[in-house]
Amino acid sequence: MVSWRLYVIVRIVGYVALVFPVLALAGIINVVNGQEKELPVIGKIRFFR
Repeated sequence: MVSWRLYVIVRIVGYVALVFPVLALAGIINVVNGQEKELPVIGKIRFFR
C-alpha cells in the first residue's frame, strides 16, 4: 500500500527538483549577459528598502 504512494511522491519531488537547476542556469546566463530581470516567483517582494 505504501510503496506505490511513496514511488509517486518521490517521482514528483524528482521532477520538481529538476526545475531549480534550470532556473539557476537561466539566472547565470542573464548575469553573464548583463541583463537584470526579476525573479519569477518572488520578484515583487523587496528584502531591502
